[in-house]
Amino acid sequence: MIALALAVLAASPAHAALDAAWRTLPASAQGDSIALVLQRWELRGAPGVRPGEAAYALGQFRYARGEYAAAEAAYGRASARLDGEARAAARYGFALAALAQGHPTAARVAFDRIKLSSGCRADTDAK
Repeated sequence: MIALALAVLAASPAHAALDAAWRTLPASAQGDSIALVLQRWELRGAPGVRPGEAAYALGQFRYARGEYAAAEAAYGRASARLDGEARAAARYGFALAALAQGHPTAARVAFDRIKLSSGCRADTDAK
């Protein structure tokens, strides 16, 4: 489970900034302690890690564990702190977590924000 979560995190836009910080985690760290470290980085920062990047990684970690409400909250905080592609990725994660909880309206709003930020019109659907 931890290996899957770390693989997901390694593929994220926040990967470069978090790579060095991940190396500081003890090899014996369990899932809950990893979440605590990410929360601490989000609140207090860590060398080379912005709070938004830590929130994004926490969202991915929580989503991988099936903790969708916590993932949605973390992705929401990340999207407020990040910009560009990283913000779009956080909004996408937010939408997936909302869908996983049965909240299609919140997911649709997030997907529309991604479309608007990418220059697409929100009312243009794929045919």
